[in-house]
Amino acid sequence: MQQGFLPPSDQGIEEIILGAILLDKTGYERISDLVRPETFYNDKYGKIYAAIQRIAKKNNPIDMMTVINELKSSGELEYVGGAYGISILTNKISSAENIEFHAKVISEKFIQREIARIGTKAVNASYDQTTDVFDLMSSFQHDMESLTKSLHVNKIKPTTEVVSDVLTNIRKAKANNGILGPSTGLKSLDDLLRGLRKTNVYVIAGRPACGKSALVTCIARSLCIEQNLGVGIFSLEMSADQIVHRMLSDLSNIDNNQLASGSLAEFQQTALKIAAAKITNNLYIDDTPSITIQYLESRVRKLVAQGVGVIILDYLQLMELTEKDRKGKSLEQEVSFLSRNIKRMAKKYEIIFIELSQLSRKCEERDPPRPMLSDLRDSGAIEQDADVVILLYRPSYYMIEFGPTGKRYPQDFIELIIAKHRGGATESAGTRYRGEYTRFEDLPIEKIETMEDIEQQSKITM
Repeated sequence: MQQGFLPPSDQGIEEIILGAILLDKTGYERISDLVRPETFYNDKYGKIYAAIQRIAKKNNPIDMMTVINELKSSGELEYVGGAYGISILTNKISSAENIEFHAKVISEKFIQREIARIGTKAVNASYDQTTDVFDLMSSFQHDMESLTKSLHVNKIKPTTEVVSDVLTNIRKAKANNGILGPSTGLKSLDDLLRGLRKTNVYVIAGRPACGKSALVTCIARSLCIEQNLGVGIFSLEMSADQIVHRMLSDLSNIDNNQLASGSLAEFQQTALKIAAAKITNNLYIDDTPSITIQYLESRVRKLVAQGVGVIILDYLQLMELTEKDRKGKSLEQEVSFLSRNIKRMAKKYEIIFIELSQLSRKCEERDPPRPMLSDLRDSGAIEQDADVVILLYRPSYYMIEFGPTGKRYPQDFIELIIAKHRGGATESAGTRYRGEYTRFEDLPIEKIETMEDIEQQSKITM
């Protein structure tokens, strides 16, 4: 009993389920994915069901005698009421026709009991003055996630169903000029990525001042304004005001510095009002400077419930760990922990996750300093967990005027190197960065076919 209430249960239905299994050879298989021994409130019935599970694993027939013999061999027969206790289970039922419905009922009762148990545990801990609040949140979320995972059943798909899904995606791609997901706003990038995909993690990495934050701001603007998709931005470095300021500059075509000064002509004030009206309520910005993975997930869960399908994190290495999560971990292990949890979130909530990451100084020791996957800072897990890694190379940042082939780089040129693409090509997209408007524009460049070519070109002395 909890708080004066009896735990949710229906022992009459528990009896009916066991009786149905003993009467019908197919009974157990029909509910085995939904019911476990702990699903039963009556411990005796749970013991009987566990015995049935063991018999099924041995591929032996399930009937009254095999169950009695199994319980006898485990020393539990007398505890459950002996042979008579097993035999009377079939007295209240004539068939297993409704066994799936009955299994659903006791499964829901079990979930109610578990929620009550987890909630009571959290309430008791919250009144303990020595409890760390972040550890409490982490423990509560872990318990609820464990419960959710324990209830999730992965259905095994027949190959014909998988083939059908693949053919459907191919037809969709053909109908949308090869694009399967939301657009980044840059055609050259969409042509390589085929759009953004749910459950994928996209890592955008570069050295400081190479345009990482500006790029994701442009992607966010395209997603929420041009495509009307819900976007959540977690900005650990820039404020919400700065992000919106950049978007307004881009949308109004007013120079950032002039916009900041407030000295606008009448036509510019009109353009600014029109731009402001375009920024809709489906863009959410959290500019809390230091967040943990537990904080991030709690906010992601809320945003997903509000219809958000894209999450942007700027940037990974600025996140923090709770004392419990940090204990005994090296810096590389800390970043690996964060990276793995972000990939888990992308799959769990079926969202597009875009995270920014720093590159180490190693790339600046090469000539030219074009970045590679190995330059990802602090952890190889970032590369491992990512579905796509985009490295930004801005030659003007290093005062480099000419490319490996001897051609002069276009003004404000930034190369988007697809260094990893799970299931796709590793090529490059050319862009022009209009810093005065915080805007990226498509700019055709000679294709670099593979990462081997990129690495080879990186060794060429200018």
